Amino acid sequence: MTSEREYTAGLARFFGSAAGVRVPIGDDAAVVANRGAESVLCCDPVIAGVHFAKDADLALVGRKAVNRNLADLAAMGAQPDWLLVSLVLPKRLSAAERDRLMRGIRTAARAAEAPVVGGDVATGPGPLVVTITAVGHLPDQALRRDGARGRLLPQCLLGQVTDGETYHGETYHGETYHGETYHGETYHGETY
Repeated sequence: MTSEREYTAGLARFFGSAAGVRVPIGDDAAVVANRGAESVLCCDPVIAGVHFAKDADLALVGRKAVNRNLADLAAMGAQPDWLLVSLVLPKRLSAAERDRLMRGIRTAARAAEAPVVGGDVATGPGPLVVTITAVGHLPDQALRRDGARGRLLPQCLLGQVTDGETYHGETYHGETYHGETYHGETYHGETY
């Protein structure tokens, strides 16, 4: 069995580092340069059996976990900067399945140019839980729901979110939909 330090060192190599990272994966917390005057933060979990089927392709699960947070940043008018990944891995999850999940997370993070700079990993008896925290910055004012008019989303931001990925169903400017309700409204069932 790999020790926690060995596994963390492996994650640091797997995700790499980026400009602006002052203290990378491997310490108690990451230290990064703030890219804007105001930061935008969001955090969403995806849970096996709740947000995805227990037999789902874990690379897609990893991408979904990242992309739903990137969509939250985009909805606020923010550009992504950094990601934190928190995992609760079932004890029965194989190394190959874990690696597939991590490759999906890394693929989405790289596509958004939002490096993974830290997080946490635990094992437990329950389902797989993937929680992503996304940190971004505002190049302009925040786009808030109380100021929304209609359902027009910035096409340039949606293009950054997934850049043409398709999970199931239809693709809309790189964002995929299939019947999910989000924040009390259904955006063609947008999947985050």
